[in-house]
Amino acid sequence: MTTPAIDALATGGASLVALAILLSLVATPIHGQARGTLFALGIALNWPHFIASYRMLYSSRDSVLRYRAASLYFPAALALYTLLAIVTYKTHPIHYHLVVLVGGVYLARHYTGQAWGMVASSAWVTGVVITPGERRLVRASLDLMMLWHASWAAQQTIGLVAPSWVAAAQAIYAQMVWVALASLVVGAAGFVRMSRRLGRLAPARLLLPWAAIYVWYAFLAKDPTALLVVQVAHALQYMIFPLRLTANRNGGSWSKAAWSFAAWVLVGAALFEGTGPLFGLFFHLGGGQGELPTVVQSMVISAIGIHHYFIDGALYKLRNPAVRRDLFAHLAAPTPAVAEKAA
Repeated sequence: MTTPAIDALATGGASLVALAILLSLVATPIHGQARGTLFALGIALNWPHFIASYRMLYSSRDSVLRYRAASLYFPAALALYTLLAIVTYKTHPIHYHLVVLVGGVYLARHYTGQAWGMVASSAWVTGVVITPGERRLVRASLDLMMLWHASWAAQQTIGLVAPSWVAAAQAIYAQMVWVALASLVVGAAGFVRMSRRLGRLAPARLLLPWAAIYVWYAFLAKDPTALLVVQVAHALQYMIFPLRLTANRNGGSWSKAAWSFAAWVLVGAALFEGTGPLFGLFFHLGGGQGELPTVVQSMVISAIGIHHYFIDGALYKLRNPAVRRDLFAHLAAPTPAVAEKAA
């Protein structure tokens, strides 16, 4: 997507090393200066990666109409339910908590799905064909980790929606360690098969996004506040894709991509950090009392997150010829056989 070294660092290498070190050192939840640093990194990476997905989806009328579910129908339904959650947060708080719960559980699909996207895209860039058997093993391993993440997220927040389910959710999560171990074995088997077929170790750019998931989740299992770290790692992994798309759509111009990134940072900071305070200003000037501004900001962030997960599930499918054309326009065209197997 960029250079071999940058791709390896962005798609998993940097986070794998950093989190492996933290995993061995951190014994208490992240706080203090570390939390402040992560907040700054969130503004610089996490918030703009949401805005980038909107830029990709709403960049043209053709894109909006091609992905109507992601651009029109789903956000409309989500906006209505989010508004209901805000209006009824005092009388029927279950709607507020459901939005939070759905966002946490849906994130499992988003993270593991993106990991597969990194593997498949890196295979295309490096010219490595993933056979159907290898694909099934690696994807199955990520689907198993999706179950781990979903159970982790559910046992964190299920008590707010259904207190009677807390014990069951915790019991399920306690058994998920075996699912994670099975996932590791299944995925490793896929890469071992690939390495034997190639006669060498599978390229690092394929291995790192897959391996990073396990380090991310090991850190989450040890310290739930590490989600802040994982969010930044995920955003770094994600950003090289919209940046490459932007460069390709502008004749290979990385300066245009850099300006776009700066705009995404500014818009993200204004939207995610400014919505609550701005609403709160008018709310209090109008005589309002209470926590409504915090509720509004929380719901806006949750709704944008959920919509972002849906957008990426619709947009980034390598089997879509238009996606391959835009994402890999800077590369020499592969042979028909390679294109068919890599899609």
